[in-house]
Amino acid sequence: MGMYTEFIFGCSLKESTPKILIDSMDYLINGEIQESNITKTFSEKEIVDFIEKHSMYSLFNGGSAYFPTNWARGLFKFEETDFCGNYYEVSTRANLKNGGKIEDFLEYIEPYILEGSGPSGVYAYVQYEESDFPTIYSLEYGKTEVLDPELIRKYDERQDKAWGHFTKLYNLISPDFKVTEEMLLARNTNPKDPKSELVALDIVIDHICELYKKATNGN
Repeated sequence: MGMYTEFIFGCSLKESTPKILIDSMDYLINGEIQESNITKTFSEKEIVDFIEKHSMYSLFNGGSAYFPTNWARGLFKFEETDFCGNYYEVSTRANLKNGGKIEDFLEYIEPYILEGSGPSGVYAYVQYEESDFPTIYSLEYGKTEVLDPELIRKYDERQDKAWGHFTKLYNLISPDFKVTEEMLLARNTNPKDPKSELVALDIVIDHICELYKKATNGN
């Protein structure tokens, strides 16, 4: 029978995305059932031919009983804004027998992705039926396994670099100031909690703001 793969895809797409691709996703996701604000440029035959050529039907409409969400669902619309330009917004989830369809589609559409989720721009989650963890696709790291040690190394390296810059600024402005356990506890934070670093950052920023107010006499 073959194994199924769950495909979760969501991002904003550039306004310059090929119109045949836009029309095809609108056709697959919205069809005639959901209201759409996208005006089609291509004929139905041209759209169907494109969908078949790129094996897109199961990517947006495939379903199976092997996953809790066993029927396809999606959203696709055009957004017009004054502050960040115009773009398309897509979000979809489906289950299918993959055979490379997902990888081919993501390789094709990646250059047109404007923005994904989070700092690394995540735009796709791919969960194979017999795998413990999903494969993640992001604009910054590309295709990565969740527990990929190289991904973890790159993330840690980026975090260390960011904290290094902040530490230099902090030491330059206030070399004698230290964040203590008492300060963290006063903000209802366990000093041993990994998230305490974010609270410590808030404390330091508040301290720097106080120094700035004093230096400018509160003006």
